[in-house]
Amino acid sequence: MSSASPRPKTFIHLTPSNADAILAFSELAAAVQDIENNKDLVHAAKSLLRDRKSHQAIAKEIEILKSLPIHPQILRFREVHYERQDQWFSRPADERDERHNFEARPEKVVIIFSPFARQTMFEFFDETDKDTRLAAFQELLQGVLALHNTGFIHRDIKSANWGVVTIPPAKITTVILDYGLSIRATSCPRGRVGTVPFMAPEMEVADYGSGVDIWSCGIIGLQLFVTEKKLSWSNVTDENGKRSYINCIKQLRAEAADTMSNLIFKMLAWDPSKRITAEEALRHPCFAAVQFEPEPQPGQKRRAS
Repeated sequence: MSSASPRPKTFIHLTPSNADAILAFSELAAAVQDIENNKDLVHAAKSLLRDRKSHQAIAKEIEILKSLPIHPQILRFREVHYERQDQWFSRPADERDERHNFEARPEKVVIIFSPFARQTMFEFFDETDKDTRLAAFQELLQGVLALHNTGFIHRDIKSANWGVVTIPPAKITTVILDYGLSIRATSCPRGRVGTVPFMAPEMEVADYGSGVDIWSCGIIGLQLFVTEKKLSWSNVTDENGKRSYINCIKQLRAEAADTMSNLIFKMLAWDPSKRITAEEALRHPCFAAVQFEPEPQPGQKRRAS
């Protein structure tokens, strides 16, 4: 779709009518092309229904998106459009206003961000070879490291929240999706947050930190490199889940120190204090064959090729 009068940076003008049209068939869709540095970048639009129950969570998600670090594997917030053209969802505060006693009606909120992921890694799995999966997994860890270095815990890392932007024969490029459960904190109170079976075991018994994202990445690693997407447990903390986990860990521990299985073993340490960090994981020898140059830190320049 294109706007009536192109601008140097072209965002489609989303109104209640055309926002519905764009997203009639899907919650997530390609919405607009952004002409930036002479390159067409397809953006994505996420449509949410804002009502009395959801408006605080939506406001939190938008705030998180706005404050995420700028990194190739992290979504970048672009714009947000409100059906009623008002970022606040509330009735008039003035008791004399005749609308004061009426609840605000539900409305669409459309969040624009980039890049647009055409499919998830879970959907793309069957089309990938081991080398492609290895490069993609390294990118996932780069994104997680960027989040952790800036104080974020994603809390819902899973293969369905890991998007594929470009695919071979070009270099595979991926991005971490869905920050609705993300939080900026060093620790979080005990409680089930995220998606079973990607949730770390400590979440149900104690306060937890960024290690829960590493556990989730370890589960994705199992799917990619060991079990061909299948998992032998649904909830690792119940009796059957613990038994399956113990058997899995024994098999992973037996592999050589330079293998992906060894890395996954370290990512799935039951004790979060013994779990490997994202930074340590990226230095694991299993990535030695992947051509990778770390993203420059602020103030640094990328090396000349």
